[in-house]
Amino acid sequence: GKQASGNAPANEQHAPGPANDPYAKQRPTMSQKILKWSRWTLAFITIVYAIAVIVVVWLIEYDAEDSHLTSVMMYMPQYIWLLPLFVLVPLSLIWMRLLVIQAIVAVYVLFFFMDYVTAGPQTAGGVTIKVLTSNTGQHHGKTIQEFGERNDPDIVVLQDAARRGPEYTNMFPTLHARGHDQFLVLSKYEIEDGGIMPDLVDEKDRPVAAWFKLKVGGQGLYLFAVHMPTPRDQLQAAKGFGILGSVAHRVKKGGHAAKVYTDAQVFFKHQLELAEKLVASAGEADLPFIVAGDFNVPTHGRSYHTYKRAWREAFAEAGSGYGYTFPGDAKKGPINIWPWLRLDNIYCSKELTPISATVDAGRGSQHLAMIAELQLPR
Repeated sequence: GKQASGNAPANEQHAPGPANDPYAKQRPTMSQKILKWSRWTLAFITIVYAIAVIVVVWLIEYDAEDSHLTSVMMYMPQYIWLLPLFVLVPLSLIWMRLLVIQAIVAVYVLFFFMDYVTAGPQTAGGVTIKVLTSNTGQHHGKTIQEFGERNDPDIVVLQDAARRGPEYTNMFPTLHARGHDQFLVLSKYEIEDGGIMPDLVDEKDRPVAAWFKLKVGGQGLYLFAVHMPTPRDQLQAAKGFGILGSVAHRVKKGGHAAKVYTDAQVFFKHQLELAEKLVASAGEADLPFIVAGDFNVPTHGRSYHTYKRAWREAFAEAGSGYGYTFPGDAKKGPINIWPWLRLDNIYCSKELTPISATVDAGRGSQHLAMIAELQLPR
């Protein structure tokens, strides 16, 4: 029989091979595989990073004093948790979903964890007083005189002022003055009484708080001046391998790691106990009161939340921005490093209302001053 010319046999029309394979075009190329692996790897790293930030924030916020590591982390610049984004963001520019996750982390750290305040000044509905607080121990530039003159405080609460008491009384010659130990209070109002708080002492039995009774108008007002112990030694000891040794719990082996771990445990436990004692003592006051000074705790951790639950925080309710007061003299050298902790603070009892709060700026001092305007009870 005849066979049509040019026609291949039926069994040859569907012969296997790349040219006739219907799935050949669907197989990913090597570059597509690499792109896919890169995407999944970045997604995994981004998710792990976001979870790590959540865990770290929770530990620092609510459990810091129970661990040497988180206690030290509490005093670190909190913007360091954003550093991984400088690598992740450029690598994720073509994947919007990853950028959304990274943006959420950045916003949370910058505005929530770092305590950015948007409250701003409030409207006063009664008589107000202005309170200025400053740790005067190490000022390397201008003193608080210019800041004080510009804001005209009614009450000035100074810590570490024992050595330079006359210097500050000369700055405010029209104010009443009274000092106890390291604390000096200057006031437009009569200071009726005062003294140190003997139950509140540091590890060397030095007073960390004093009380003053002022006659403000026709009513009385208590003022508690505070300078809690500094964790400077614990933070210095944690440098290098000190923190690694304590994290690894090498306490039983002795040596430097054991000392770093034990000293930190004792210090931060004592710091929390002092916070609780101060709150309890102030709670016994039969008049409205103000608590001002250097608390030596940032706006994180159990000690801070002890204050926050008991009193009203002026800057949190009536300030703007971050309100960082330490280290005020960090802007030096070829790289400007700005303050990152609000160690100095002004609180008040529930009867008082914060109207405004401002932090000094541009002054060569280890601690920057804070001033708050508070409305008296009607």
